[in-house]
Amino acid sequence: MDIFFSAIGIVLGTLYFALSGHGVIVAGIASLVISTLAFTTLRKHHIKIFSLLSFFLLMYLSFNIRQEYFEYFANQRLAKEGQIFRVTKTKESSFFTKTVYLKPIAKNLLDDYLNPTLIWKTQDRKGLRENDLISFPQKLELRKLETQKRRLYRRDKVFHLIKNTNFDLEGLKRSKVASLQSHIKRYFQENLKPQNAQLALGLILGSRNSNIDKRTLSSIRNLGLGHFFSASGFHLIILLLIIFWISKQVPFISIIETPLAISFILAYMAIINFSPSITRAGLMAIAFLLFKGANRKINRAKLLIILAAIVLIIDPYTAFDLGFQLSYLATLGIILWFEDFDTKLKNIIKIQWLREVIAISLSTQVLLFPLIIYYFSNLQIWSLLAN
Repeated sequence: MDIFFSAIGIVLGTLYFALSGHGVIVAGIASLVISTLAFTTLRKHHIKIFSLLSFFLLMYLSFNIRQEYFEYFANQRLAKEGQIFRVTKTKESSFFTKTVYLKPIAKNLLDDYLNPTLIWKTQDRKGLRENDLISFPQKLELRKLETQKRRLYRRDKVFHLIKNTNFDLEGLKRSKVASLQSHIKRYFQENLKPQNAQLALGLILGSRNSNIDKRTLSSIRNLGLGHFFSASGFHLIILLLIIFWISKQVPFISIIETPLAISFILAYMAIINFSPSITRAGLMAIAFLLFKGANRKINRAKLLIILAAIVLIIDPYTAFDLGFQLSYLATLGIILWFEDFDTKLKNIIKIQWLREVIAISLSTQVLLFPLIIYYFSNLQIWSLLAN
């Protein structure tokens, strides 16, 4: 088995079945064609081909088995009485109706991962918020989503709608991570003006953990600077630079520099709730530190694809996440084209830091432009200058 081509198979298989929605017939035809090639003109590459093909099909099975499991699990086990749910997300719908995303309280991390999400439409006036706990006095009534809606909601692992109307508010449950987030938020809210506090929280914790008003957030995105408010490599670079600077000032810390840096990276990933972009950046940073400590060279492009495969095989539904797509494509752009842009700009721009900043901006935007046009239906040329 070739690990790198297995990783490519996982990435391609996940994206193919997540975005196209085609069935096993297409995969079967692809298998037949590739297998034929493997036994003829490309026989010497059969290990690479079979590695790619096997994991491509593995991700197809993964998607379908997980979907069947979520539907069966929700239908059979979540309808029981006394189940307590945690509010994971809320959004306003039409006619004063609020759409609430609910997930059953889990006993452990594995249970939390295996539990599906349910949606519930309510006109409550109790102001439900994220992390609120609720229960339903009557037995849970579940309705399977229609085919079109199921495709729309499946990225959030939602396959059923709750029909119940009455509910009981059980209170608010905060984990240690959520409590730490709350302390950080309170500190900035007490020391800065409201809008500035939310901007600072967006930069540190990501836009998902802040309440930046829609107009400001829209302006930021129009400038092409939305990635600064998605916790990723930019944030970890600053964190690592601080740790490296401290280790130079304090001799004994330099001895434990790598384990200390990895510990801070993992802690920061937890504070950001292991969002796809920070997970990618964190894994890349940890791999870099380990390879650096072992004095081994690292192929950054291969490492990026292998890390993407690890994330996707754990949770294929991550492929739907915009942060995951933007983060990996931006990093891939830097790996592929930064040095070329930097070389070509040497005769034009003599200031090194300015040249590198422009080269990084250009190399990331090459791959991001098509995705930005697809999702946001517009492209702001000045985003290059803003970045």
